Amino acid sequence: MNALEVNALFTRVALVDPRVKRNNPDEQALVAQAWAAVLKDISMQDALEAAEAHYRRSTDVLMPAHVVMAVRAERRARYGMHPPAPEGKQWAVDILEGP
Repeated sequence: MNALEVNALFTRVALVDPRVKRNNPDEQALVAQAWAAVLKDISMQDALEAAEAHYRRSTDVLMPAHVVMAVRAERRARYGMHPPAPEGKQWAVDILEGP
């Protein structure tokens, strides 16, 4: 995710959790940049789904680690220990373990 996507995530989350709303635009920009650095390998859709799942089970304020842990758990459930290799490639662990 990039900072713009993080701001969109904040906007969505603030609809269910007003604690997330930031009134200072400079502060919001800095927070979005920091979150984007942590969530750089997370898609917007995955983050939205993780946020929705978080608020279905918790009243805690959403933190980047909540998103990362939820997305990783979903990926493990969907793909096993790691996602499928890009087309025409193999992961080293698959080569070592064999077919």
